[in-house]
Amino acid sequence: MTKLVPIEVVRYDVDTGAAAAALFVYEGNGIDVLPMESLIIPVGPAIVEDALGSTFLAADHYKYVVRVVDESSDYEGGDPDYLSQPVTYYVDREYREASRYIQYANGFGAPETWRCTGEWSKRLQGTRQVATRPLQPGYSATASDTFQYARAFDPVFIYRTGYLRKGEAEVLQEMLIAGDLYDVSSEGYIPLRITDNRFDVTSTYEDIHAYQFSASPRLAMRNFSKKQVSGTVSDAWQEPNNDSWFDALTVPWNLP
Repeated sequence: MTKLVPIEVVRYDVDTGAAAAALFVYEGNGIDVLPMESLIIPVGPAIVEDALGSTFLAADHYKYVVRVVDESSDYEGGDPDYLSQPVTYYVDREYREASRYIQYANGFGAPETWRCTGEWSKRLQGTRQVATRPLQPGYSATASDTFQYARAFDPVFIYRTGYLRKGEAEVLQEMLIAGDLYDVSSEGYIPLRITDNRFDVTSTYEDIHAYQFSASPRLAMRNFSKKQVSGTVSDAWQEPNNDSWFDALTVPWNLP
């Protein structure tokens, strides 16, 4: 069992590479971690800024590196025992026309977040069930012998990561392999599944990398046109006031 948590935070100037003095957050909050356990510690810009003050994150373009240190070591005296690999965060405050946040579980089962800055797009994908029926004698010009009796549809989101370094492209394979992820925004989470099966990762003379992938919601959409049925009808959608509803095809509308 190891007691840890103080997080060493070192800020670097992106243009000059100059490093500021090491600072520490989460001091005095040592946590006992058992072998094979995963510890999730928030170290995003908002958390670090709140702990160390706004002057730490005053620059527009910078990066900071965080590492977990052993609480019992002389980390404040300049002799820390590191218990994790360094993780680098680049902070970009420039306006982006497209900015989508994707969250997935990495190889350790811990949540990982990636910001896609490439163009984002959306399309609708639908399927239809069609049948043919015999025409009745004396049919008119407006009659039809082909009719649609069912349909299904899903939105498809196309994400583009923006430019990646080769190492980032390698690491991001975890997300593409996992396949299950979330679109994260101020409006909440959208559970997604990646629908693509092939990705070009890198090649010998390729310096700039990027991924494009398609994903659909893991919760199938339902067509609900609020066609009310009088009284309480079995299998209809029940609202709190006991009104009953069916979809446009008079088919029961149920939760999945």
